[in-house]
Amino acid sequence: MVRSTPSPLVFTILAAGLFLSGCGSDPSTPATDPFSNPWGLAFTPHTVGEAATGTAWIANLLVIDLDGDGRDDIVACDAHRNTIVWLHQQPDGTLVEKVLATGIPAPAHVSAHDMTGNGHLDLLIPSMGTLFPNDEPIGAVYILENDGRQNFTPRRIIDTVARPTDVQAADFTGNGLPDLAVAHFGYHEGYVSWLENHGDGRFELHRLLDLSGTIHARVGDVTGNGHPDIVALVSQEWEEIHLFENHGGGRFEGHLLWGSGNEDYGLSHLVLVDFNRNGRLDIVFSNGDGMDYGPPHSRPWHGLQWLENTGEGFTYHRIGDYAGVYGLAVLDLTGDGYLDLICSSVFNDWTRPDAWSVKAFINDGAMNFTPVPLAREPTHLVTLGVGDFNGNGLTDFVTGTLNAFNQPHSTTTRFTLWERLPPPPDGSP
Repeated sequence: MVRSTPSPLVFTILAAGLFLSGCGSDPSTPATDPFSNPWGLAFTPHTVGEAATGTAWIANLLVIDLDGDGRDDIVACDAHRNTIVWLHQQPDGTLVEKVLATGIPAPAHVSAHDMTGNGHLDLLIPSMGTLFPNDEPIGAVYILENDGRQNFTPRRIIDTVARPTDVQAADFTGNGLPDLAVAHFGYHEGYVSWLENHGDGRFELHRLLDLSGTIHARVGDVTGNGHPDIVALVSQEWEEIHLFENHGGGRFEGHLLWGSGNEDYGLSHLVLVDFNRNGRLDIVFSNGDGMDYGPPHSRPWHGLQWLENTGEGFTYHRIGDYAGVYGLAVLDLTGDGYLDLICSSVFNDWTRPDAWSVKAFINDGAMNFTPVPLAREPTHLVTLGVGDFNGNGLTDFVTGTLNAFNQPHSTTTRFTLWERLPPPPDGSP
C-alpha cells in the first residue's frame, strides 16, 4: 500500500438523586425541555469533581465500580494536572474526588483489568508525554497496581515509545497471562503494537502496523475463532480501520477493513459491540476530529457509522451526521431491546445556536436511527461513559471536558454527571 508523507499540519488529538461532590456546583435545570421527544429522553446535568484551574483537560474517563461496593464510580485522566483521579461514590450518592496517581505526563486513556492476578482491578494508562505534536519517543505505558484497598502503585512497564493513546488487555497467546494491545499515535511516526506478558514483570513489544495517528486499539473476538483480535482506528491522513486477526499463540494477520478515501475525514472513536445482536461483533465508529487545519472546526461529513460483521466480511452503514463528535457509547436508551447511541462533541461550531454538545441516536429496530438533541452546554465534551449512579434502573451518563482547542469555551467544569429523568407514568409530555 503506497503511503504519502505525513503533512506537518496534520494532528489529531486522542481520542473513548442529586449528585454533588464536595467542590461541585448546585444541580442545574434539565438540559432539554423534559420529554420533548417521543422517547421521553431528558437529563439533568450536575457538576461533579473539582473545578478546573485555568482550563479543563480531561482526556478520558471510565465509569466503573472500582471498589466493588455496588455503586458506580468514575476514573479519569487529567492531562492538564498529569494525574489519574477517582470520583468515588459515597453511600449518600455524593462523588468525592481522590488522586490515585501523579506525575504521569499527558495520560490519554484508562481501562481496567486484573493484571497481577490478585482479584483486584488494576488500571492501564498510556502516557503520551504531551498532548501536542511531538515525534520524540516520549511515550510510556503504566499499570497502576491495586493493593485491594484502592491504593494504587504506578509501574512503568515500557517507555521511550511513540506517544500511546490506548491500552487494552487480553490473553493473546493463550498462556493465561494478560497481554496488552497498544495504539501509538506518535505524530509523523506511529504504530500499533502488542505487549507480550512474560510473567516475570517484563513485557515485550511486537509491532503490528507502522502507521501514525492510531487512536484506538480495541480487543474482542471479531472473527469468532475463539482468540481475541485487535481492531485499530487509524486517523491523520490514513483514516482507516484495521483488523489484526489472532490465529492463536500471538500470531496476528493484518487486514484493512475500511478506509474513507478522505484524508480529512476525522476519525475519532471506535467501539466493538454486537450492534444488531446477531452474535457477531460489529464496529461502531465516529468521525468528528477538527484539528487537521487551523483554526479547529467541524466538517460537513462528521458523524457516525458502523461496519456490520456479516461473518464473511464487513458492510459499511452510515448512522447519522454530528459535527465534532468524539465521545460515544452504545446502549439501549429506550428499553425496546435495540441498541442506541449517546454521543458528545468537541469540535462543533460553538457560536451557532444549533451546535449540540450531546446527542442520542435512537434505533427503530431496523437499524435506522433518529437523532435526538439533548444539550447545548457544557461544550468541548471529548469523553463519555454510562452508568446508573442513583440505582433507579435508568441510564445516566458522565462527560469530560477538554478545553485545549477551539473557542469559545463555555465552562471550566471538568466533569458533568447527567441524571436521567424518569418519564411521566402515562408516557405523555
